[in-house]
Amino acid sequence: LLTTDYILKNIKDFFIVVDTTGISLKDFSIGRELYEYLIFQGKYSYSGKIQGNIKINKFGLGDLEHFFESENGFKNNNKLIGELSSVITLDGHINAPIISIDLTIYDLVFRNTLFGNMSFNFNYKDKMFNVDAKIIEEQSKENKHGLVIKGNIPFDLESIYSGEVAADDKIDLRILTDGFQVSLFDPL
Repeated sequence: LLTTDYILKNIKDFFIVVDTTGISLKDFSIGRELYEYLIFQGKYSYSGKIQGNIKINKFGLGDLEHFFESENGFKNNNKLIGELSSVITLDGHINAPIISIDLTIYDLVFRNTLFGNMSFNFNYKDKMFNVDAKIIEEQSKENKHGLVIKGNIPFDLESIYSGEVAADDKIDLRILTDGFQVSLFDPL
């Protein structure tokens, strides 16, 4: 039996509106304390237009152990520590969405290994993912090393449903490093 004291509460009242133009959700917000929260707002128009925003503020990754805990503690003693913040926006039409994801993880530690800070920026438009991901390993204020992954990945979201992926599209992805210790990935 798993018991936990992990509690999320609604921060304020939210509204769901269904009318002749579509469905909208306003001020859906849940969180813990005053600093850790998720806010979602959005609208789907019956014409197919979509618009939505999700904001995640200072979510403690260590709290995930409540969801993966076994009788003997966190699975394989793989402690996860860090803090995640993100902003996700969705716009456009249901058949041609524009998606933007900005995600930052501060002070990530996994299996007692400090990975440092990570930032991920993903943008999707016109069947193309633009990727800009960074891992900054900060051993000291003067000694920072990084791993950067940048590029474009062609992907048609409709292929999720059809199962067909265009093999002719070329992926343009670059990996750049500056003194980054690849051994950080050893515990994975």
